[in-house]
Amino acid sequence: MIYLYDGSFENLLTCIYYGYKNYKSLENIQIDNIQMNLFSKYKSIEYEEEKSDIILNYLTSNFNKSLLKSIFNVFLSNDSRKEMTILNVIILAKKYKNQVLNLPNNNIFLFNKIEKRVLFEVHRFEGLLRFSEVQNNFLYAPFEPENNILPLVSEHFVDRLKNQNFIIHDIKRNNAAIYENYKLNFFSVEDLTIEYSTEELNYQNLWNTFYKSISIKERSNPKLQSSFMPKKYWKYLIEKTSNL
Repeated sequence: MIYLYDGSFENLLTCIYYGYKNYKSLENIQIDNIQMNLFSKYKSIEYEEEKSDIILNYLTSNFNKSLLKSIFNVFLSNDSRKEMTILNVIILAKKYKNQVLNLPNNNIFLFNKIEKRVLFEVHRFEGLLRFSEVQNNFLYAPFEPENNILPLVSEHFVDRLKNQNFIIHDIKRNNAAIYENYKLNFFSVEDLTIEYSTEELNYQNLWNTFYKSISIKERSNPKLQSSFMPKKYWKYLIEKTSNL
């Protein structure tokens, strides 16, 4: 049996509630828009607040915060194995408690590997994300991460830009984090109209002029640049957009 869910963390917890009880017959848990196998049986699991809360309360009452945080980090991954890996960790944690992530176990190795990939991408974008001034004195930063790291990246910039309203836009998933008046909210956005301020456009032109003036064409080494910062991250760098 494969459980299908809507991709939300709360709905995944509902799946885990039923998966915990029916583990022997459970083949996988996956988002319901992923390609299906003709030879597998599927069951759609709707979000049930009571069942989801049972799992959440179980985790918060019996384990330290770092385990729950790691589970959420893995959930944000784009890895198709993440759901079953999370379920397996929760099952193992019943016996090994807060030491579960230190076990010499293949599922734990996979869980830790997935989380490291997520946190590595978060770290990259914490230093790479570029903000521009747009209408209404907001700062705006578009990006297209491999993993669904908008919640983690936006929390980082809430600490860094406490007094500044900003929008971080995950274009790949049509999601946006909007921080306004010291409150952070997340929205699904299909079409976001952005107008750069006149001052921002002037600064962008100045930066491009400066970048071109200090560059030495004969010493240009895109291959070396790519080794430090893969080209997939260049798309929203002002100085690189004309050279992609």
